[in-house]
Amino acid sequence: MDTTVVQVRFSPSITQRIDCPNCALGEWAWSSFRTLAEASYFNDQIVHGSIVKRHHYVHSFGTALESLNVVNSGFLKSCLTARNGNVQITGFSMRGDMVGLDAISTGIHQSDSIALEDACLCSIKYSCLQKLMGDIPALRNLFHQKISAEIARSHEAMSLLGVMHADERIVQFLLNLSNRFAAIGCSKVRFRLPMQRQEIAEYLGLQLETISRGLSRLQEADAIAIDGKNIEIKNVRRIWEGVSQGPGEAIGLVHRARVRR
Repeated sequence: MDTTVVQVRFSPSITQRIDCPNCALGEWAWSSFRTLAEASYFNDQIVHGSIVKRHHYVHSFGTALESLNVVNSGFLKSCLTARNGNVQITGFSMRGDMVGLDAISTGIHQSDSIALEDACLCSIKYSCLQKLMGDIPALRNLFHQKISAEIARSHEAMSLLGVMHADERIVQFLLNLSNRFAAIGCSKVRFRLPMQRQEIAEYLGLQLETISRGLSRLQEADAIAIDGKNIEIKNVRRIWEGVSQGPGEAIGLVHRARVRR
């Protein structure tokens, strides 16, 4: 009798740990493994389910890079504090986002990472990840994609601050967040803003009053509904129609054209 040999690829469910069934770090890496042995070894290097309490630091500016963290649940903010005490929030991290990439070039963290709410993280020592990436090219490629996505997000933030006027910044912030929620399987039209209005202002480079007025105008136009921190995007076209004309009008026109497709 002839024997047929079938190559069986690694199934993610095999190595999911009971104590961390939704490990975002494992999910990120699964597709790169060729064998169960590779997957198991990677899983053994992960510190699963670390809880970071609200307002506590994941890492702080000037500390040495030890591990990279991936968010399982909760929200973090990355921020820089100037010598005069002014705070610039540079980004918000949610499920699936890797935290600590800012330290790779120098080995020193260039920003603070702080939990906006109780968060659950899984982490891996960067030295272990480097070794694994050397052994598994597909994992290295995934890591480069992760870095590329982070750079693209930084460029989005720069465009918010550089060429959009205040109302456009608020609208684009909401739509970007909507798309990020959709990417992790959540509703893109109903979601919660875990950050304070002041933190949105610090991220967008605006005053708190400007954020409050902008959100109120969108709600009055029936483009969004606000219930505390809960946001419902009711009409994307109306959101852009409600944006007053200004220096960033061309960007608004581009997004309105996308909506019509």
